[in-house]
Amino acid sequence: MSKVYAIRRSVQPYFRELELNVMDIARYSPDDVSLDDVTRFSELNTSMAGWWQPIITNFYDAPDDKGMDIPEICPWVGGTLILSPKAFRLVKDSITGCGEFLPLKVGPEEYQIFNCLSLGEDDLAASEAEYDGDLALWFNSLVTAPANNKQLVFKSPLEKGVTLFCTDRFKDVVESFGLKGLCFDEVLIEV
Repeated sequence: MSKVYAIRRSVQPYFRELELNVMDIARYSPDDVSLDDVTRFSELNTSMAGWWQPIITNFYDAPDDKGMDIPEICPWVGGTLILSPKAFRLVKDSITGCGEFLPLKVGPEEYQIFNCLSLGEDDLAASEAEYDGDLALWFNSLVTAPANNKQLVFKSPLEKGVTLFCTDRFKDVVESFGLKGLCFDEVLIEV
């Protein structure tokens, strides 16, 4: 049985961050796409490939960023990854069926946002939540269902697309190519 990991940004070493937020994307969205569909795209599992146009951006270049490397692959917002041209070339085939690729112009290179559209299954009985009456406020622990072993990357419906999760197979792909910028956490919920 495959392990499941939360995909997180590498903290050792630190990497520079992309100078892009969801409101930047909202400026390019068509009028018939609601602001909610853009700002909550990961939670709502919104596909953007039909209207996407490449956005020009860069990595932050503040004095504190000097000496920090640019990641080859890293989480961005919710269930997304930023892929350098090298990372895109190396992992594209393994995750194509799990989401869509949205091009970004970063300096002279074309990066990609991988927008995960694959929803996993949660084990409701084994996951631990804090409730206010019948309303789940947040989760202290998350357990995914065994059905997720068939997926490489996915989002959790309980967690509302805040984090991208993966199985051993995706972790092995990233590590076998030596791609820098991610860490794989066996603790699925950051408390």
